[in-house]
Amino acid sequence: MVAKNKLIVCIISICILVLASGGNQLDIAITELKIGDYIQFGQYTGQPILWRVIADSANSDAKAGDNISGDPMLFSDKVLCLKAFDAAGDHEDSAGRNEKGSNYWGTSDLRSWLISFSPSGGVVWLDGSPPEAEKVDSNEYANEKGFLADGNFTEYERSLVKPVEQKALLYADDYQMAEGGTTPYKYNDEIAEIINNYEDAYYVNVMDTVFILDPKQIHTVYELFGQYYNNHYENAWLRAPDTNIYTDSSPANVLYIQGSNGVTMYRKANFGEIGVRPALVLDCRLTKIKSGNGTGENPYDIKE
Repeated sequence: MVAKNKLIVCIISICILVLASGGNQLDIAITELKIGDYIQFGQYTGQPILWRVIADSANSDAKAGDNISGDPMLFSDKVLCLKAFDAAGDHEDSAGRNEKGSNYWGTSDLRSWLISFSPSGGVVWLDGSPPEAEKVDSNEYANEKGFLADGNFTEYERSLVKPVEQKALLYADDYQMAEGGTTPYKYNDEIAEIINNYEDAYYVNVMDTVFILDPKQIHTVYELFGQYYNNHYENAWLRAPDTNIYTDSSPANVLYIQGSNGVTMYRKANFGEIGVRPALVLDCRLTKIKSGNGTGENPYDIKE
């Protein structure tokens, strides 16, 4: 009888330990991540979003396979949707933007949507011109809930997304608002040469939560993972204006990666058939891993 009671106590103790540990929960610190690992975090249109670690806030020289020592930057594994960068409509700065939208990231409709956690109809469109059907040539999203809204991300998940200050490159005629730089950004259509004068280009600093990559960031992805920067061969917007003196540059032209061949091209901001491949930074102080092994087939899952 005593032996039977001991067995029961032992079984109960094991059950308590399993429940307390969350079953197969790994409880791994985010700093054990490596550049190139995959994470599942949030969802869009009911499907989990797969991200890849592409940068370390504490080590700008981190290479593929290096351990993270700061906050990891995540890049969506694929395009999540097709949207215009910005809608046509009233823009105070130029008539070209009134007709085809603006290439300024800071007030763009795409940024407005990505950083918003408002419900349907509640997104604040920073330039005052929502992406309604008559203002974009396809895929209007004026009444879509914000990318970070409930149903896509939980309140806890939103708390893990760290605001970051970063460059927004400026169109040549916007140089008056520049906080740095001495010349317009001149893009090169080859990914290997896309950052030729990036460090000298006019820019302002913008505080973002969710964003799309700029030329330097997409070049980093190219250097780390080669063709992965153009994963699935889908067109995807970049956070940069077209200011190439050899093109019909305009304040409405925005750069994007052309999926068919991976070169950099440009389209009018209100063109609605270019993909959105978001990025964000996780706060390493708050984030822990629940399960997975970091591969694309079995990505890490965030502990809540």
